[in-house]
Amino acid sequence: MVWVDNFLDAWEAVEKTVDWRTAKPFTVDALDPYYYDLVIDRILSALDSDAVRGADPRSIFAGPANVRNQMVVILFYSKFYRIPSRDRMRIAEFYRKVLESYSPKDPFTCKGTNKIYSDAEVFGLARARGWSGATPESSRELGKLLVSLASLAYSLYTDATPSLCGEFHGPYDVSERFGRGHTLIVRDYFNLRPHELWRHVKDYRLGSVKIYSIYKDVRIRHDFYGNFVADRNLVDNLAFYKVFMNGRPVGRLGGIKEAREYLAQLTLDQSNRLGRMSLEQMKRKFMETEMLQYKRLFELSGVRPGPTKEMVGRIKNRKLLKGFGVWGQDRILTGKDIKYFREIMDPRTERYYNYKMGG
Repeated sequence: MVWVDNFLDAWEAVEKTVDWRTAKPFTVDALDPYYYDLVIDRILSALDSDAVRGADPRSIFAGPANVRNQMVVILFYSKFYRIPSRDRMRIAEFYRKVLESYSPKDPFTCKGTNKIYSDAEVFGLARARGWSGATPESSRELGKLLVSLASLAYSLYTDATPSLCGEFHGPYDVSERFGRGHTLIVRDYFNLRPHELWRHVKDYRLGSVKIYSIYKDVRIRHDFYGNFVADRNLVDNLAFYKVFMNGRPVGRLGGIKEAREYLAQLTLDQSNRLGRMSLEQMKRKFMETEMLQYKRLFELSGVRPGPTKEMVGRIKNRKLLKGFGVWGQDRILTGKDIKYFREIMDPRTERYYNYKMGG
């Protein structure tokens, strides 16, 4: 199956560049092994649901970055729990189809794209009014706004699942409208008020921010985990932009600056809130955030979303695991590590991951 190799190639390419040792509050491998067999069982049951099979694939999860994030975690853990190959392939095929519904030509970002918009949508967006020409000042302010948005997303959703909050997509060629060499990327933060996780976010003035950025003569690639990589400084090469907050256009630079400062204060408050949590509270919150990824899938299949009592019991008073799996190593992965974990991640093989739990 060529698509499996493409999936593994894209995952391997980005995994070589990531240092997971700084993930906060901890990596998925510090906690997930205690209970993810229960998650996989629920997913397999959901795949038998007529409602899931008949649903628009794009309505089931937050977005393609989150789908790819889920896919690698679930396929890795399916080898740890020795899930039968038939079930592994059912899961893999399901996620493949969901990703192809977003981007049929490049579902795993092998070509460096994450194109959610159709050509017609891009054409209409480029031709629409309201584009602002970038200046050094506006480019800097937009850069600061993006930093504030990313910081808040990570503090709300942990380093493991910021893709529940937003999606970066593109690059889209808009040369027909703006001239040769112009490329559009979209940064869409669509859920800055996750009330399922935090009660206090109901008071947030901002629930969503979408930024359309057009760059001149910059080569931009999208990676497996949902990030952009560019060959030139994006701030210096911004040509045009649009900003929407809560679905409304914000053209005034002062409005962008005010939002950036407001988001920075929210991040500080949220960080302080996290700092006051005990380890047991943080473990529970981490589990709740992880399970939020499957909320719509489980609802469609008639299952109550969120952690079950059994899941909660599995992590209560248990220590954080060290040295487990792909993302729990206390070092940057070597080429040999990547090759080993790739074989385990491959749903077609019978190579399994062994680890003595303890704790």
